[in-house]
Amino acid sequence: MHTGVPTDRFYPVSSHIRNTMSRERTVNSQNELEEMVEEYVQKGYNTKVKGDEAYCKKSGFGSIWWHIFFLFLTAGIGNVIYAAYVRFTADSVVIKIE
Repeated sequence: MHTGVPTDRFYPVSSHIRNTMSRERTVNSQNELEEMVEEYVQKGYNTKVKGDEAYCKKSGFGSIWWHIFFLFLTAGIGNVIYAAYVRFTADSVVIKIE
């Protein structure tokens, strides 16, 4: 029985988002999907909507202080590695209409 409340489940997402675990949220209608996507956009996520699914991934490249630290400590290469690490391990969510 469905209570009308969006649910969270973890499942592996296809590689176009990332190769690790992601959260899945389910909603009842297209309007709820659009509202939830808007919430994630306001939280700083990049979104892609395809039909009755939306893919949301946290944007950004990490803390400026860590970038400065790695810039001086590793002559720049650590800075690039840190940015890639933050980008590829960012939180991602798939929202589906049930």
